[in-house]
Amino acid sequence: MEYVEIFIDAEYVLQSLRSLYGKPFEVKMRKEDFKWGNFVKYILKNRKITQVNYYTARLDEVENKETYDAQTIFLEQIRQSLCAYNVQMRLGKMIKIKNKTQKTWNKQREVHTQFISWGQKGIDTKIILDLCRYAYEKDGEASKTAVLVSGDEDFAEVLGVLKEKNIRTEVIIFNRRDTRGFAKTLQEVADSFTVLSYDDCIKRNIL
Repeated sequence: MEYVEIFIDAEYVLQSLRSLYGKPFEVKMRKEDFKWGNFVKYILKNRKITQVNYYTARLDEVENKETYDAQTIFLEQIRQSLCAYNVQMRLGKMIKIKNKTQKTWNKQREVHTQFISWGQKGIDTKIILDLCRYAYEKDGEASKTAVLVSGDEDFAEVLGVLKEKNIRTEVIIFNRRDTRGFAKTLQEVADSFTVLSYDDCIKRNIL
């Protein structure tokens, strides 16, 4: 029996929806359009699921109550859609990042304007730790497969660790207009490497 555990970098998936190759420009993608249950079913292909790990970062409630509440509702919808697959919500934090300083000039003084954006904290670490945990778990003689849904090449080394432990590794990425080289390092290390376009997602009822 082959057992599969899935590791989903949710922010990567949601960002990919905005620029999927083949998506008509007039089609506006919403995160609610992605059918997580059908996506996991496509990944499994009748294999036995261990669990689905869904990684995302939460905004602090005090920063923006409206956004926090909307995310709470969305995450509960994900949890319900994947409840049959033993979904584990692995949450990091959203933190403020100072990008750069822009100098503008008026007739009296320089004005320094700091640009703030938001970034995820702790997500990559959680994914790596969970992949390592999966590598060293004892499951008797069971055949194990780790499926990573991410285009981040920083995960290539830990996938190599799994392969050393005789665990099959599969990577699924999305064909984005801004993707260059399709995560070559991940492609080189993974036993299976799949690239999904907009048409692929439509065909498989993922969108």
